[in-house]
Amino acid sequence: MADAEAMDVDLEKDAAMRAAVEQKAEEVSRLVAAKSMEEALREAVADPPVDTKDAEIKAMAARTVLEVISASKDSEVDTLLSKLDDEGEDVLMKYLYALLEGAEECAKLLKWHEKLVKKSGLGCIVRALTDRKTVMR
Repeated sequence: MADAEAMDVDLEKDAAMRAAVEQKAEEVSRLVAAKSMEEALREAVADPPVDTKDAEIKAMAARTVLEVISASKDSEVDTLLSKLDDEGEDVLMKYLYALLEGAEECAKLLKWHEKLVKKSGLGCIVRALTDRKTVMR
């Protein structure tokens, strides 16, 4: 009985998280369309769905980050990264590695990676790779 209750709680949490990620995706799309890239990036990396095991929810959040990266101009990257705090930088680095696995927009992702490492240092890579709270698995 306790296992069934725990599963119900997990399903409810995932449903709420899915709704939040969908809402975030809509908001980020609106911001990208309005060319508010700084705000779109901050929103995209804020509160990633690390407490779920649902791969679809995590993939949806990653696609939201990719939307911002894809829509940005190369000349904007340094400015966009300068607006992130340390936590946002670490979350972005996690997404960069996760998105590189998918082989979409690799050249652009590698440019972002290079500029993020230049700004944040190697510690950002170490934190992204060693943190147990992942953005994709």
